[in-house]
Amino acid sequence: MIGIFDSGVGGLSVYSQLKKVLPDVQFIYFADYRNHIKIPVIGLVPAIKSAAKKYTKIAILSTPTTSRSRKLKEYISKFSKKRQVKIIQNSSLVNVVENSDFTSKEIISVCNHLKTLSVDAVVLGCTHFVFLLPYFKKHLPDIEFFDSGMAVAMQTKKIYKKPGNNKKNIFYTTGDPDKFKNSIYSLLRLKVEVNTPY
Repeated sequence: MIGIFDSGVGGLSVYSQLKKVLPDVQFIYFADYRNHIKIPVIGLVPAIKSAAKKYTKIAILSTPTTSRSRKLKEYISKFSKKRQVKIIQNSSLVNVVENSDFTSKEIISVCNHLKTLSVDAVVLGCTHFVFLLPYFKKHLPDIEFFDSGMAVAMQTKKIYKKPGNNKKNIFYTTGDPDKFKNSIYSLLRLKVEVNTPY
């Protein structure tokens, strides 16, 4: 069994990649909307290294918290030497995904902003943003997008050596279970039960 902990629906993008490489493994997904963590967590890192191997002009689209983080600055310094890296902060897109509002004008606004930067690659620095890839690719066909989902899935597969058991995956949320259930269906086309920890 593998646990996934996220602050909302964004981690579902990683869950979908994990299920591709570990289809028989049972997962527990916990969406904690309380904005505080009570357990040690190993986090994802944006796919800066992959983008920097191919391109010299890169944008990182992330939340304000991620864009201000010391870790992000360390990764940029370590993996993007001699590269032009622009950090774009956006928290509105998180709400777009959380609410499955894929007709939001914010998507077009971000695409237009990215066009003005003349970058070759965009690193998605938030798991929520992966769900916007079809819209980004439609409006920005000449830009390559990078995310960490498959890399995390492959690393997990490498480390997780237990056989699968084909048990039903379990989803929890500290938010509204019906809303989260609808989000899972909207984003992954999965019909699941959603529980609360209370």
